[in-house]
Amino acid sequence: FLSSGILPKIQTQTLFLHQSSDSKNNKPLKAITLSNAIYEKLLTTSPKLLGNLHKDMHISHLILGFLDWAVKKAVVVGDENKNSSNILQMILDLIREPSLSSFWKGEDKQNNRPIFALVATVLRLVVAANNNQKKMKKKKKQLIQSTIELDEAAKEIMDELRILSSSIVNQAVAQSVVYYRKSPMVVKQRLANVLNIALPTSDKKEDSLLLPPRVALEHATASIRRKAILDLVPIKNNKNSTNNDDEDKSLALALLRHVLTEEDANMIVTSAEALERLFQRQKQLAATVDDFFCNQLIQFIDRKENSVDAKFICIRLAGTILKENKQIIIKDSTSSLLTVLIANLSNTNNSNTKISETCADSICLAFIGKTTNNGYKKNAEITLASNPEILDVVLKDSSRNKKNALISIMEAIHHQQKECNNTEIARKAIYSFLNSALSNADDENEEIESLDAILHCVKLACAEASEKQIVDIVTLAATASSSANTSTTNNETLYQNLCLPILETIGSTLSSKVLSEVLFLQIAMALSHPPAVVRLIELSSTAAAAAAAAAA
Repeated sequence: FLSSGILPKIQTQTLFLHQSSDSKNNKPLKAITLSNAIYEKLLTTSPKLLGNLHKDMHISHLILGFLDWAVKKAVVVGDENKNSSNILQMILDLIREPSLSSFWKGEDKQNNRPIFALVATVLRLVVAANNNQKKMKKKKKQLIQSTIELDEAAKEIMDELRILSSSIVNQAVAQSVVYYRKSPMVVKQRLANVLNIALPTSDKKEDSLLLPPRVALEHATASIRRKAILDLVPIKNNKNSTNNDDEDKSLALALLRHVLTEEDANMIVTSAEALERLFQRQKQLAATVDDFFCNQLIQFIDRKENSVDAKFICIRLAGTILKENKQIIIKDSTSSLLTVLIANLSNTNNSNTKISETCADSICLAFIGKTTNNGYKKNAEITLASNPEILDVVLKDSSRNKKNALISIMEAIHHQQKECNNTEIARKAIYSFLNSALSNADDENEEIESLDAILHCVKLACAEASEKQIVDIVTLAATASSSANTSTTNNETLYQNLCLPILETIGSTLSSKVLSEVLFLQIAMALSHPPAVVRLIELSSTAAAAAAAAAA
């Protein structure tokens, strides 16, 4: 009938392949019921042929009928059928067949996800077999052998299904194991073996559930979540891991969510350590993270009240991600990740020296390619002070860390002035910092702690800047923000604490190449901003008086 394309009448029935009653997929499966002889013939049929027929004719009902027959033959105690190994192999081949992927995952929405049905059936057979063994009149040695064979067959099926889609298998197992929570320990042990789950040693009710680690990760009890994390990403590397890239990304995001949301400090650190281990073992992960992941990581690093130990780990992780994404670092997500590291490099912005050192180490990893145990802070600062591409990334950033990152860059230029004297970086950093500070004058009502570094960059910038570039900086500093969002008091405080020292430094730096009093007066005459005009005229008068006193 396969060659002719004529299919027997489809019957709607509840097969031995069944699903848990609380599942969303609890409708009876539609299948074709055929004779044993026909099913025996199907054993010799190529799974690829069935896959091609399924694409052309939609024969999911036929495949379901065959599975109903086959699973009872492959996973059963005391079956004397010598063909059981061939049947098991056919089931495994059907699971592995690429052309049947849509059938197994229920993507055609016609067969209610056979994975759910097969998982539930396999577990039910294991439990039923344990009960049947007690009634069988066999020698102990024969019973042990039949138990091993049955469990191995069931385990093979589960392992292949998990490779096909571990997320669907986890859902199916979570739904099915609820029915066996009160089963004897020997049954639970067999189920744990089939599911490749470590059986909990605790007698607590919540620990009696045989949940897959990916499901247990969301359990309400912290100890169960912690065990799930250690099962998912063990401290010792499990080289037999079958996760694919999508599952690794999903797990990484779940672990990061636990880093962000766990209330217990130990759980936060456990989640962060597992996340770092996952990235170390799955090298491709760092190159495939998306904007959402990066933004969540930034959110955790930014929080001052968060666990310091976990923050160290997340900062190191940021360095790993930046290293793998250096070529596409101008993306919003990764540029903000770089900005938060640079912002926390400065001890002015961050009082925790260890965090500052960890940020320096991550910057070295990202741009030098390795961490440097000796002189990491110096190497990081030299990298910032001499690399205009890094400044360009920060300038394009719109996050709230931008201003502090600019302070770190200016401090780096100041600290490493013997090795780095890039006037262009200094000028751009000063101009952008002024823009940022002046647009947030309400935040600048205290004394500027990094003033020495800022003024050093002003001197460096003015040394080779064009007259237009100097005029732009002077105009910006003299204006000191006319934003309606800031009060006059705050504008004046900002001017006295930051802008006036900058203008005075510009005046003293320019004295050898142009009369600063003349320049200030010329700029004042061109402005229509009254406070700025007054400020520049005062500066011009002061500069002229100083010049006259010096001449006398």
